[in-house]
Amino acid sequence: MCKSISNFLHNRTARVKLDGKYYSKQVIMKEGVPPGSAISLTLFLVYINDITSAITPYVKHTLHADDFALWSTAEYATTAKVRVQATVDKVFKWSQDWGLTINLNKTVTTKFSLKTKERDVTLTMNGQHLPTEDTPNFLGITLDKRLTWKPHIQKINQKAIHRSQIMKKLSGTKWGANSKILRQVYQGYIRPVMKYASPAWSRAATSNLTSLSKTQNQNLRIVLEAIKSTPIK
Repeated sequence: MCKSISNFLHNRTARVKLDGKYYSKQVIMKEGVPPGSAISLTLFLVYINDITSAITPYVKHTLHADDFALWSTAEYATTAKVRVQATVDKVFKWSQDWGLTINLNKTVTTKFSLKTKERDVTLTMNGQHLPTEDTPNFLGITLDKRLTWKPHIQKINQKAIHRSQIMKKLSGTKWGANSKILRQVYQGYIRPVMKYASPAWSRAATSNLTSLSKTQNQNLRIVLEAIKSTPIK
């Protein structure tokens, strides 16, 4: 197995093909893994697994494939900033040592706090300021600096409404799919969108959840072939 992986990674070359007859100069690939291979993702995960060695005390992290997040909690924002900045510096050095490039255009900072007074928590990487984002997106979850979950709920609600149009086109009082088919469409195509990351935002304020409840009720009426004015309770 080890020899097979070694052969897979070594002595690889690549070149660009244009219009089926023009070829660029062949170059030797010294880094990375061939995209599309079944084993490439596993090898990449093994390759970056020791990034945790760059994490400093009082800083937590989460890693999913090549999506990486760092955070620290403290009474004072400046304390958290110093902690995270130290880790950012070590992570950048780690990336340089291993020949990896961190996309600074996709790297942002956010301060989560209920305090109204703003404090500068700008971080830098390789001398470049990282932009501050009030509603960052991580793994499809839209966060906000007060953790109200309102932006995330609004986003998934709009996505669910858009998908609900398919339900409306499939349904009809004298034609179209029956309730069983409509229920399958709702459970397999619409509801997963509405439930995404729900363990995190399920305790959001009722005012933020109302729009999602209305969308769900509209879909339930379609599934049951009920008129729009049919009460839920």
